[in-house]
Amino acid sequence: MHGLPTRLVAMWLAGLAAAPCLARATGADAVARPAPSAQSEGEDERDLALVADDKAKGDARAAAIRAYMARAKGRGRCAEGARALDAIVLEPGFPAWLRRVGAEAIATCGDEATARYLAPLMLRGETQARLHALRAARGHAHQAVFDAASKVLADKEPRLACEAAELLERHKHAPALERLAEVARKGKERALFEPALRAATALATGTPSWPEWEAQLAAFAADKDAARRRAACALLLSSDDARRLDLARAALSDEHWSIRAQAVRWLARNPTRQAVAALVERLALESAGSRLATDIESALARLAGFDFDTPAEWAAWWKNHEAAWQPPTTAGKPATGSKEAPASLGTNQARAKFYGIEVASARAIYIVDLSGSMAERSKVAGGDGSTRLELAQQELLQLVDGLPAGSWFNIVGFHDTVHPWLERLADCAPDKKARTMPIAGELSARARKHDEDLRARAREHVRRLATGGSTNIYDAFARAFADPDVDTICFLTDGTPTIGTETEAIAIREELARWNRSRLVRIHCIAVGEDNSLPKWIAADHDGEHRFLP
Repeated sequence: MHGLPTRLVAMWLAGLAAAPCLARATGADAVARPAPSAQSEGEDERDLALVADDKAKGDARAAAIRAYMARAKGRGRCAEGARALDAIVLEPGFPAWLRRVGAEAIATCGDEATARYLAPLMLRGETQARLHALRAARGHAHQAVFDAASKVLADKEPRLACEAAELLERHKHAPALERLAEVARKGKERALFEPALRAATALATGTPSWPEWEAQLAAFAADKDAARRRAACALLLSSDDARRLDLARAALSDEHWSIRAQAVRWLARNPTRQAVAALVERLALESAGSRLATDIESALARLAGFDFDTPAEWAAWWKNHEAAWQPPTTAGKPATGSKEAPASLGTNQARAKFYGIEVASARAIYIVDLSGSMAERSKVAGGDGSTRLELAQQELLQLVDGLPAGSWFNIVGFHDTVHPWLERLADCAPDKKARTMPIAGELSARARKHDEDLRARAREHVRRLATGGSTNIYDAFARAFADPDVDTICFLTDGTPTIGTETEAIAIREELARWNRSRLVRIHCIAVGEDNSLPKWIAADHDGEHRFLP
């Protein structure tokens, strides 16, 4: 084991020596705190040494972090313990996931002294260090943390500002409502708008401020800016209040698919004759084979207890059965006035597949790992000895051939950096100014020619894919989410994040959840070679499917 670096031992000892000063600074000097015994000092030094030892096993280092902070908490010396621990975990190159363990361990303290220690760290330093302090502050409901978080809301780094908004929401700090509402109204930082709006809504709910804030949300839901409309609609339609019916019906006609998707979900959760009529009417306007058409078909199949092949059949059924229709009491059971349900529900249209997952979308991005390990031979049973990348290329080529006519799609490869095939999905459309999908079967001769040329270019691009470098998962997803038109992502990787803006798995999971709260992008994940947690989390969090291939 490597010895604990001298300067870290010095910081640890300095932290103990500073205890009286910290106590006086927080008014805690009236409380007698036991001095550490020689044995506990030895345990502290041993655990800190283990935490700093980059050759020790990760689980052992994590256990040492937790044990060290538990002793510090037991002695009433969390602030000193956090200071000494941070001297190690904030070192460049320290494993990101272990830094997360450190933040979680510090968060268990919850005392004022530690809150006062963390507050200034939330305001200065490198982004990762400040994020660490914000995460550690999740367990500290003290004014010093609230004041610092309110200041961080103005930070130019979106991740910090968003984390601060969510911290104020987490602690239910009611006085922050006015500040959060101000941030949302100004809307200067687009990435912060939704977290601020969500936090303000959580703080206003059930209070005398709610009627005024509800009216503000309704105004945002009618805003000319699509992102603002989307965030506000998501919050308003999260309630099953019957008064939301008019908003849901209006949202069903919005030009942006994600707002229509929110409306579909609300109408499916609150089935009335008006809701079903709206869904049937909208189905005829969505492109066949698109994500939204599929969502509406699935909703109608659950409400009716059976499925039809075309919008016209759904319209005819509703015309004949509207008067007698009643909401089903059990999902999948035939409703009043319906025919008997077949063995399976859902659309009957054949769809393209990627690693066996049906891709019900005509606006999809396929994120493909191109790191060096993708050059390893696949261990799939019955395989022909192809590499992981070669199998991915085969899957992509089959996919390109099987996509519905007129589909918009993109392929984003990643290793150290991110390499998109096209700048955005709109590049797949023959008319760059057109922001709507063509109805299947109505492609013009020019559009059909463009579609054929696009597939030929895609096949050539797939054949040229090559491996090399590390695994930059965060930035690959950031690139995909930068496209406003994507409604489905298929993500393929054979490893864990090792490079990029963020490499800590839980942080990536949290950031994806933040990006996708109101967008409703569906994410399917395929893990090859290693059955890691992150792809499972992502698929589960974002209404997708997960596949593992050895």
